[in-house]
Amino acid sequence: MKAIYAFYSKPFGGGDIRKASTHWSIPYVEFLVMAYSVSKSKEYGFETVLFCDRYGKELILDTFGIKFDIVKVELDDCELYPKFWAAGKIYAYSKGIESLGGFEPFVMFDNDAGFHKQPPAHFMASKYRCQSIHIDAGTIFQKQYDRILKETKNEFPFDIFHEFKDNNDGVRGGNAGMVVINDERLWAEFTRYTWALMESDIFTKIRRENTKELNSYKVMSMWNVLIEENLMYFLNKRLNLEAPQTVFEFNGFSAPMNLHNPTGYFHIWGSKKNVNFLKKYEQIAVSYIDKQITEKVYKYFNVKWQ
Repeated sequence: MKAIYAFYSKPFGGGDIRKASTHWSIPYVEFLVMAYSVSKSKEYGFETVLFCDRYGKELILDTFGIKFDIVKVELDDCELYPKFWAAGKIYAYSKGIESLGGFEPFVMFDNDAGFHKQPPAHFMASKYRCQSIHIDAGTIFQKQYDRILKETKNEFPFDIFHEFKDNNDGVRGGNAGMVVINDERLWAEFTRYTWALMESDIFTKIRRENTKELNSYKVMSMWNVLIEENLMYFLNKRLNLEAPQTVFEFNGFSAPMNLHNPTGYFHIWGSKKNVNFLKKYEQIAVSYIDKQITEKVYKYFNVKWQ
């Protein structure tokens, strides 16, 4: 099975990441954690794949020496118009699968996610498994969903949202820190819908409404959940008549820090601004990955060796 990663630099400016404003309070930890996740994936028998833009290849492979089995430099022009920070990731596990030669089961990791331990075999055999299910009633995501219903017709690609407007579950989505897909039909529909949605006029309109913010990715940042996570959840309900299986078997947007996790799965996600938390993961990564990678990352960011 392939373990797929993506690095898309346009949302933070597409230039020197040392000068960029990212989600990470300690920017270099992102690459130590990525190296750790990739190394663990290799240890557990996954074939690792990186989808990136030219800058990503220069940074991750040529500068840091993080090793992937397959590298696809395909993200420079993945968006028709710059809108969605998740576009690079979505490309990787939709159109990117096509560029690898066609569908076969895969796991997609965010760059801050992975397995500390060998995952159970049944995790990897799921039709669709995600990190957790989030319930969006009363949140900004519910408001976005309601706007879509109000301003679009019940036709492709918005029909999937209209279809579930009166469902008993309410608006839900699957947190995509990790996604396992064994269902080719679900993957094909996700590919077909995501790109039709991202290139639709309504999201161009929404992007243009905010005239004070010049960064399109910041304007559209909260819409990524609808495009990726709510969509996949509803498509799976349509095709397989069930909710996804999850890593954290509970309802909620993220896992409590003290949650017992026998699978050894991790996703830093909302703790990227927590310096103490990141320092913990820095030590975990440095204790495991190739010393040369650590040295190259520290040198690039002008960080003193620990």
